[in-house]
Amino acid sequence: MSPQSNPGGEWLERKQKHAENNIVTKAGGATGKGLSGATTGYFTKPLKLPVKHLKHIPGANDEQNHRDKFDSHKHTEHSKSVEKHGFNTKDNPIMIGVNHRGKPYVLEGNHRLAHAIKHRHSHIHAEVQYYNGGEDVKGQGFHPDQVKHLHDHGEPKRIS
Repeated sequence: MSPQSNPGGEWLERKQKHAENNIVTKAGGATGKGLSGATTGYFTKPLKLPVKHLKHIPGANDEQNHRDKFDSHKHTEHSKSVEKHGFNTKDNPIMIGVNHRGKPYVLEGNHRLAHAIKHRHSHIHAEVQYYNGGEDVKGQGFHPDQVKHLHDHGEPKRIS
């Protein structure tokens, strides 16, 4: 994982309070999920993660509600993207954001994840970034140590 740009203290408390307020007031889209503010940690390269551990991660704009109904033949933009960039490459990863509570969301690539689920791909490349100290939250399943373990071993790691 990259060196963090997380000075902590009062600065981080302000960022987390702002993100929490957005959740409570049900701000729209990713902002309402606590995915706004400072990016305080991220992996420097896309990770190859097991689809079975990503398929239940919600979309930042509730796209998971449509994954079961996804049909790549009807989604021409998706088809064009796969044609141009490939389906599952390090150059075309999905993006996962983890909020200050440690909860992950798919920010970008819901159609690619739906395709991977539907066609039973074992792994998909993903970029993971943390907002407002989300990298410090243990026990939610997307702590950096757990994500790295998924990348290296394909199985979750328990940490406390």
